[in-house]
Amino acid sequence: MASKQEKDVSSWIPFSLFICTSLIKLYNTKNSSVKFKQENETESTDFASNEETLYTLARSRHRLSFDHTHELQTRQEDNQHFEHCSNRSSRSLNTSPRYNPESQDMGAYDSFQDLIESRSCDDDDTCQLEVETRKSTSVEKYLHMLNGSFSSFHEDIDENEEVIQEELSLQNVNTSQTSRFSRWRSAYNKIIMPNKVIMIRHGQSEGNVNESIYAKKPDNEICLTRLGWEQARMAGKVLREILDEKNDGSTIHFIVSPYVRTMETFHGLLSAWSDPDVDFAHIQDPEKKKRMWYKKIKSFGITWAEDPRIREQDFGNYQDRDTINIAKKERHKFGAFYYRFPNGESASDVYDRASTFLDSLWRSFDANRSQHYVLVTHGISVRVLLMRYFRYSVDEFHMLSNPKNCEMVVLGHDGKGKLDLHGRCELELAEKDTTEGTEDASDRISVTGFKFFKRLRVLPKKYQNLRSIRISSQG
Repeated sequence: MASKQEKDVSSWIPFSLFICTSLIKLYNTKNSSVKFKQENETESTDFASNEETLYTLARSRHRLSFDHTHELQTRQEDNQHFEHCSNRSSRSLNTSPRYNPESQDMGAYDSFQDLIESRSCDDDDTCQLEVETRKSTSVEKYLHMLNGSFSSFHEDIDENEEVIQEELSLQNVNTSQTSRFSRWRSAYNKIIMPNKVIMIRHGQSEGNVNESIYAKKPDNEICLTRLGWEQARMAGKVLREILDEKNDGSTIHFIVSPYVRTMETFHGLLSAWSDPDVDFAHIQDPEKKKRMWYKKIKSFGITWAEDPRIREQDFGNYQDRDTINIAKKERHKFGAFYYRFPNGESASDVYDRASTFLDSLWRSFDANRSQHYVLVTHGISVRVLLMRYFRYSVDEFHMLSNPKNCEMVVLGHDGKGKLDLHGRCELELAEKDTTEGTEDASDRISVTGFKFFKRLRVLPKKYQNLRSIRISSQG
């Protein structure tokens, strides 16, 4: 039977726990911010107080992204509150408490059970001293962890500190409150950005040669012509020369429109790494041949995925040739960006889905750290993506000429987390010297080479449907 003294001690345990909890909260509200400021004053001015730390972290969670808005989602079902991605580290804080940006109570960071951990106190003073000591250590450890979670960013920031400060001063921006966010965003983009992003229009298709085919064959099932396959193979050789110029086996990620002509163009491009008709000619089963070929392609560090958001502009289902020709004439008068085809899309509709695609593309840069990205798509998609990323006006969009078949637009990383236009690559075509007659005009043309240009092609002025905007009521 327990002695009277043991019963008295047991009866005091719940009350002691209540006292400990109260002391912890009291400590947080009155002393933590002062103590934190004193201990970290010489180390960093960015974390001057506990309230500012919480504010900084709450803001940075929504600003550590690319130029387009992208929030790092809070994971509610697991025990992670933040994932920081870089080439050197990817910290998974499974053992750390969850950060709650809505709470100003430091008690939200730590488990009370972790603080007391089956400890008993002989008297109130001893219990208070132990809890305060352990709480102080816990707070210091957590704040140190928060500072450390951004350490890899600061390593990259130091190299560009002068450039960033100069840019902010030119823009008359308050560097004390804004520079850290812009530096983090710039450093993040610099880490995840691939060396090159190349957009390629598909090769010559059946619809490019005979528009009447759209009346009996769905647009998404239009195939390449013989010349289209030849263009794709030549473009693949040029592409490999551009991306693997050092012959170091650079990793490449392809994103392809799901239309048949773009998928076939993608296959033609891959033949520069492995030609299935040569390397797997002995395999008769088409499916097995494709599986074996895909397996070999992956061994070169090449990955790929389809994305319907970079598909062709919808012109309707089965398209009557005469109706489409009339609609195209109306489009020139109405404005190519806003004109919506019957049962189809306008270029502005393509712009909307291209915007969501770019957001996903930036997240893909982080999730799939390939050195280069290649988009195999359509002419309108290339122009709209350029318009969206470089923020071209509607008039500038109307000035752009549609890329030719298998024309490539090359974007390169500027070293500061952004993409610059490097130029475009255009294939050279020539008519074959043959005496044999052929009904298909594409059979009389072959690819002879390619040329690189630093600027995009623009339409002749008579085809540029530019707006007339008055600056006042007087004209």
